[in-house]
Amino acid sequence: MQVLERRERLLRRRRSRMNAQLKIIFPPPPVVPDHLQRSIAALKPTLAYAKREIEKAPLVTDDPDLYAPLFRNISVFKRSYELMELLLKVYIYKEGERPIFHEPHLTGIYSSEGWFMKLMEQNRYFVTKDPEKAHLFYLPYSSRQLQMAVYVPVT
Repeated sequence: MQVLERRERLLRRRRSRMNAQLKIIFPPPPVVPDHLQRSIAALKPTLAYAKREIEKAPLVTDDPDLYAPLFRNISVFKRSYELMELLLKVYIYKEGERPIFHEPHLTGIYSSEGWFMKLMEQNRYFVTKDPEKAHLFYLPYSSRQLQMAVYVPVT
């Protein structure tokens, strides 16, 4: 009998804890500033245009530059890539101090991140200096440089 009473008390405590956890009130989502809402609104027509153009992409059956079996829909891929080259704009943050930021590591297993950073920072085709015109934002930091600057061995 005592075992059953103990078990019942334990179950009641667990239920009350679970109920307390369920009553957690989360704060409201952050308010998006007006200037960001205007930027988003300005980008929407461009993105809608791109979506329409991709949906009515001309049929591609034989492209010497692309291996068709690799793609789910080669026509859509080709058109979306063409539109990306025309429309996509990336804003690269200027903030950050070397060696962690803006200093790519170009060898070893981290070389792909380093080459991406180097090519993006040298690129003038996709990059915009105006964050209001950007579709994407890039924070140019190197995880390898961060590891070398911050990591303390044998910790």
